[in-house]
Amino acid sequence: MKQLRIGDIMIDAVIEREGPWRRPQDFFPAYDEAVFKHHLPSMEPEVFDAALGMMVITYQTFVVCTPRYATLAHACTGGVKGDQSPFDFPGEERGG
Repeated sequence: MKQLRIGDIMIDAVIEREGPWRRPQDFFPAYDEAVFKHHLPSMEPEVFDAALGMMVITYQTFVVCTPRYATLAHACTGGVKGDQSPFDFPGEERGG
């Protein structure tokens, strides 16, 4: 779990899945190799795994805690939703 504190507010990122999942040309319909190569130095290694040629994607939920409330913020992406590529989990990663 990753955590961030802003004043008296605590934000926890609950990681469902993290790692290299998709090639950028599979994820972005308007992918342009020249534009990608221009920006590559600023992406490695946090958001692009050059050895695998894949983007590092994190599926996560956030828990935001204030002194009075706890709120769950979920982006509604991730496993077992039946989403079409590229928003699904590839291969065996689908849960049951």
